[in-house]
Amino acid sequence: RRAFLAVSDLCRFLDRQLDDELLAAPCVINLGNPANETTVRDLAVRVRDRLQSPSTVVFADARAIHGPTYVEAESFLKLPDIRRAMALGWEPEVGLDELIDETARYYRGHADMRAARGARGAASARAVA
Repeated sequence: RRAFLAVSDLCRFLDRQLDDELLAAPCVINLGNPANETTVRDLAVRVRDRLQSPSTVVFADARAIHGPTYVEAESFLKLPDIRRAMALGWEPEVGLDELIDETARYYRGHADMRAARGARGAASARAVA
């Protein structure tokens, strides 16, 4: 299980809470949104359903993708303890459905650059050869 955090919540912490006093006494401050706790599979299903996609959610073995030396973190429970951040006056604001909607809006409004990068990479390789 994981707790997903909106970039806007992270930036708000950095902008409002991170100051010289906090930097003078470094400590570990976890950020996340425990209210957005879910599994990656359940997130995929939720995204598919929320966006009304006809996609099929399939399990992919990480070792098949990343190779035989891939090792998953020891804990499958990756939930942040945000008490220190909250003591500084911060708390996450963006819920999971809003985060899904914001992410979808962003990608719908921006061209998929993977193909363009692939084309540039191929062009660069031809120019070098």
